[in-house]
Amino acid sequence: MRFFSGPANYINMIVNILKIVWPFMCFMLLVTIAFGHAMFILLSDPKAVGLDPNGNNFVINTKNNANNDLGDYTISQDFNLSDPLDNYYVSLPYSIMAVFFWILGRWDQLEEWNFWPIYVLTIVAGILLVIIMQNMFTSFMAGVF
Repeated sequence: MRFFSGPANYINMIVNILKIVWPFMCFMLLVTIAFGHAMFILLSDPKAVGLDPNGNNFVINTKNNANNDLGDYTISQDFNLSDPLDNYYVSLPYSIMAVFFWILGRWDQLEEWNFWPIYVLTIVAGILLVIIMQNMFTSFMAGVF
């Protein structure tokens, strides 16, 4: 990188940041795995806990302008609780990925479960992962830089 001194400086900064920050990144990964495991335990078999997700119902009006009434259709949302596409927390890897995406602001499917331990766990995870740990990560990076 002697011929490209500009990019070499940036690559050197990135390498130095990674050398200092990797223990914190490992700790953050462990916390994410712990919250993913907790959600997996809570929601891998929701029937055992007595949970049934709240699905949405939609009504479609099919009235024509020529006074032809075709009727109203109701579409109900149905959940397959053993499918990872419907229940992210049915398998441990999907559960960990779903919790990781909380850091990015993707809180999918949490409004479907009306269960207070899930609300408590997501509030604690939101405060710990999103607010505290991301700010600590940013301060570590700024300190190294």
